[in-house]
Amino acid sequence: QKVKLLKEYLAKYAGKGTQYENFVYAALCVQNYADKTVRETIEYGEKALALGDLDDLTKCRILITVSGIYSQRGQNLEKAKNYASQVVQIAKTNMNKQSTEATPEQWNKFIGAGYFTDGQALEKSKHLKEAVDSYINSYLILKDAQIADSLKKVGKSLYDIRFYKDAEKAFEIPVSVLKDFASYAFYAKTLYKNKKKEEALKYFKLAYGKQRSGEMAFYIGIIL
Repeated sequence: QKVKLLKEYLAKYAGKGTQYENFVYAALCVQNYADKTVRETIEYGEKALALGDLDDLTKCRILITVSGIYSQRGQNLEKAKNYASQVVQIAKTNMNKQSTEATPEQWNKFIGAGYFTDGQALEKSKHLKEAVDSYINSYLILKDAQIADSLKKVGKSLYDIRFYKDAEKAFEIPVSVLKDFASYAFYAKTLYKNKKKEEALKYFKLAYGKQRSGEMAFYIGIIL
């Protein structure tokens, strides 16, 4: 019913300069409802942002929503990064001035979400080293296993292109959070490539304990 009324409002008043048109678009952007398309979400969000004069909390919700969609679709990645950066900046400003729109904890979560959507956009645009930093910043706030999984994916990509130091950095969180074979194995191999053989041995053994891999056994034998 809410969505129906909002759409009826737009059908009657869209483009006529009414006081609440921006908030109607904003509400339709962030509201989940049946048969809603991704295209509609983007259009409503962009129109709300273009009209402006939104409170910071509403603006952050729209920016996060639209940025995430752009990144997932691999479209408008520069805009996606810009929107994510805006969220981080707005949330930090509100935390510092103790905004009444949301609690410091809620603003902190927006900062974490902003860093995550920034990481998504950076990953899609192949800025892998920068994506690692954004994902790490996000995880330190949100402590979400999904972020650790994203770091593992980026870490594999960095390993494949032989950016071993950056790959090592990417795997530090996945090995402590996910504790799965792939995280242990790739972290061990990056440590080995970075001449940290004693530390690598520890993680090769952990990987072998998860899955009796001939490759892990080979590395363990070589180091010993």
